[in-house]
Amino acid sequence: LLLSLGCEWAQGYGISKPMMASEVSNWIKTYQAPEQWLKHKQAAPATTSYGFLQIATLHNQFVERVVKAAQDRAPSLFPKHIDDPHHCKFGQWLEQQKLTAFGNTELYQQINLKHQEAHHLAKAIFDCLHTEQTMKPDEYCEQLLNVHNELIHLLVQLYLNSSLISMEPENTLKRE
Repeated sequence: LLLSLGCEWAQGYGISKPMMASEVSNWIKTYQAPEQWLKHKQAAPATTSYGFLQIATLHNQFVERVVKAAQDRAPSLFPKHIDDPHHCKFGQWLEQQKLTAFGNTELYQQINLKHQEAHHLAKAIFDCLHTEQTMKPDEYCEQLLNVHNELIHLLVQLYLNSSLISMEPENTLKRE
């Protein structure tokens, strides 16, 4: 969250009191950001050494938000433009990469397809909450988590070949 807000350093009790490492996983699962933070418009990925982490974090936030909305049966919690993989910041980053050496690789195609598949599954989960379907949202959530893990694995491969890409975001990234 902080990286997506452009904050690379944090300290204090604003988010949580200190806790043992063993408590962090459970805290992450139950954490609810203050309402005013949720209204904040996320900035485009920063041009820092955290570029890969930030790109992966953007996708992770999308998936976590969709799964949470499905678990809570709360369609209003779904990200805007759930059915448009080109509108999200990850999709904008992918569009920028088309112009680089990375944009002409098989790895780019695989990441792009996984990203589109994630949006397709998120839309299916959203639709499940509005209609009677044979598949339940939980089944789609499991598929979405698997696709997300595959996409993260592909991003790790990309990181290992980072000479292929530019982490410099263009000024043309839309703000949501």
